[in-house]
Amino acid sequence: MNTAFPWGRPRVAVELKDGVDEIDAAALFEVYGYSQGATTSALSAKGFVTTRHGLVVKTSILDGATSTVVAGELGSPGSPQGFDAAFELLSRSSSSSVVQSVSKMIEYPLDQVRQERAPLIAQARTSLLLALGLLLAVGVGMLPTIILGVVRRRMRARA
Repeated sequence: MNTAFPWGRPRVAVELKDGVDEIDAAALFEVYGYSQGATTSALSAKGFVTTRHGLVVKTSILDGATSTVVAGELGSPGSPQGFDAAFELLSRSSSSSVVQSVSKMIEYPLDQVRQERAPLIAQARTSLLLALGLLLAVGVGMLPTIILGVVRRRMRARA
């Protein structure tokens, strides 16, 4: 349901700057990609970024970004780096079970990660999508019974 219907999924735009470490940049996209907790996109001022080791990454242009822009958190001194930063950001927009699940999928320990509590609606989003999916399945399953009942009532009314 989360993949097919990304309703309410936050959009996170990551501002990349020249000289960013490849692991720091890739970690954020990998963690959000596995979690499907947000839709991510890379932004920069020029439309491309040269990483610390010379890799050129094509991005969208920063001006007019309406998404949440994560800037300055990647690679800044004193802030978490790489996967630690990615998991910390994920914990702000997803439930702790999502953070735990993703860390197990990519086999990354969370002992150094400071997890924050996401807003209640972000924590309940997956459960709400599950409930909506179950209601939809029950509704579709009941459809033949409802149609048959309507047809029988019409036949009785004619008789």
